[in-house]
Amino acid sequence: MTPDEIQAEWIHTLQGLAIQAAADYHAGIVDFAIFQEILASLYLAVDDNIDPTAEQIAEKISEMNTASAFISAGRAGRE
Repeated sequence: MTPDEIQAEWIHTLQGLAIQAAADYHAGIVDFAIFQEILASLYLAVDDNIDPTAEQIAEKISEMNTASAFISAGRAGRE
């Protein structure tokens, strides 16, 4: 496998894990806080940080919340 193929497979694996996390959240298996932690950890794994600290996870959750608020505000402005 080439490095690009390995990277693509890694991304595909992480996407599958994110989809599973969303399904688990939707089914009530995990609460929203755990769901956010899972997504933040997967997001960090994309950048090859496969063992993030609690601080890094919290920072990524904060970034995701900021992005979500920005998107929501944009949608509200169009309605």
